[in-house]
Amino acid sequence: MRVFGSKYMRTVWMVLGLAFVFSGCGGGGGSSDTGSSTPGETIEMVTDRVYTVYPGDRIEKTTDDAQVWISHQQDHAESEVKLLVGGANLIRNGG
Repeated sequence: MRVFGSKYMRTVWMVLGLAFVFSGCGGGGGSSDTGSSTPGETIEMVTDRVYTVYPGDRIEKTTDDAQVWISHQQDHAESEVKLLVGGANLIRNGG
């Protein structure tokens, strides 16, 4: 299976990369859609559930086949992410 083989996958990886770049542009942590969240908390992501992420939050894949959908609006600090396939953890900004 080629990771960058289709136009769709290239777009997904580009959006994912841009979201990580923009997430380091300042701001603070926040709470997730799963309830109250503590800075530095690790949240095990569930497939097809939308999570709100804030600048400084990170996503670490826990399986090699993990794929994440990201939606980011230019004038907003937060983004939405959804685990499509595989496993990943959402790590809230520790600062």
